[in-house]
Amino acid sequence: MRGALSIRYRPRNRLHGANSSTFIAPRDCQSPAQLYPVEKEARGSPPDRRAKLCRAHIAPVFDDLEVWLAMQLIRISGKSSLAAAIRYVLTRMEYLRPYLESGMLELDNNVTERGTRTIALGRKNYLFVGSEAGGKAAIIAYTLIETAKLSGTDPFVSLDLLRFCFAFRRAMLFSKKTGYGDNT
Repeated sequence: MRGALSIRYRPRNRLHGANSSTFIAPRDCQSPAQLYPVEKEARGSPPDRRAKLCRAHIAPVFDDLEVWLAMQLIRISGKSSLAAAIRYVLTRMEYLRPYLESGMLELDNNVTERGTRTIALGRKNYLFVGSEAGGKAAIIAYTLIETAKLSGTDPFVSLDLLRFCFAFRRAMLFSKKTGYGDNT
């Protein structure tokens, strides 16, 4: 996700230990902390209510933060690593704006990152899937499993249902091809 808040703050987080004469991050650290209680309240709500909460409570924080960062960029040396981090954030602010209007988007992509962690952990194991077709099958299986987990259903039940659907489809194709079961 291009405009995820947690990714947006990573370069700034790296600057906390940097030896910089223009250290301005403490005020900026409070902005994300203001957003998560609203996100927690909105979670599980219909998209129109989520969007309304975001516009009312989060949009002013976004606007204030963007103006404040632009002002800090004028104040500090343009060649510093802090200036580079601020430019990084400012160029990506537009990607965070759809979150305010949609009501279907999350504030950050932590859920997605947690979901793909299992795939990343087993990356070396996937070298041994046997063939390109085996790799494609593994990708489909992992996608189905993680989608089932995100939707709150049992992945094994979902895969079993999918297996049944494929078997039924294969039987229907076989009966059409051979005319078996045609009573006319």
